[in-house]
Amino acid sequence: MLRKFMSALGCSLLVFLVAAAPAEARDRFVDTDDYKEGDYDKGIIEDYNDMVEGDGVEWAFIAPGVSLNDYTIKVGKVANKSEITNRSMLESAEETFDAALRRKGNDGKKGTLDAEAAVYWAERQSAGKRWIPYAGGHLAQAGVGIEMILRDSKGKIVAKVRHSGRQGDQLEDAAEEVADEIVNWISEN
Repeated sequence: MLRKFMSALGCSLLVFLVAAAPAEARDRFVDTDDYKEGDYDKGIIEDYNDMVEGDGVEWAFIAPGVSLNDYTIKVGKVANKSEITNRSMLESAEETFDAALRRKGNDGKKGTLDAEAAVYWAERQSAGKRWIPYAGGHLAQAGVGIEMILRDSKGKIVAKVRHSGRQGDQLEDAAEEVADEIVNWISEN
């Protein structure tokens, strides 16, 4: 009887300690160790250790004290690190970043951040996946993953984001959706 009580008390204490841990510690990207696997799709981000689950994006990092809304953000050409060659996918991401950042309308009171972006993963739509129970309709859509690094005028990294998504039958649709979600995250931070 005492043994069962102590075991239940120990489990309860463990659950409490995990729940009481700061969200940042629980949600760290590095805790998953996914990025250490050999088949993990890596993009332009070299160090994932400081990234945490983002609000509206999969993983993100913002330097302490930085508000992205205080900056004008300039995105150059989007690189392709994926296994799929598709120029219109990259052009769609570039055009969406440009239009969405103009729509965002920040005043750049603290200067300009240069953004380097790359597609790290792309997958064409697949009608064959529609049969998968519960998720087939979603998994059958085209998918794109984008990483972005934002640097200040001194070249220091002030933010990083990694996000992916699926949308429509064309890679351009998925690239547009993911780029739009990244700009929405920038706007909220």
